Amino acid sequence: VAPDGDGLPISSGEVIGRLSKGVGTPGSLPDFAGLAWRMHGDPDGPQPWDVLTVSSAARVALRPVAGWPAAQYSTLMPLGYRGG
Repeated sequence: VAPDGDGLPISSGEVIGRLSKGVGTPGSLPDFAGLAWRMHGDPDGPQPWDVLTVSSAARVALRPVAGWPAAQYSTLMPLGYRGG
């Protein structure tokens, strides 16, 4: 845990996560795996943060996978906060 004033402006709390298939191929056919989560901050603090990732071979090279454990996840856009 980062000291107060360091790190992201999100305090400890609930996280909501979701796994999804990108295209929605039937059954066990390979598809793009999606992993997303929402971090809630203080009720009087900043808005929740949503982080979206997808199975990929490199930052922008999407890779279909046959199962969740086989996936390596990356964001399609770089993450940044306060110019960093």
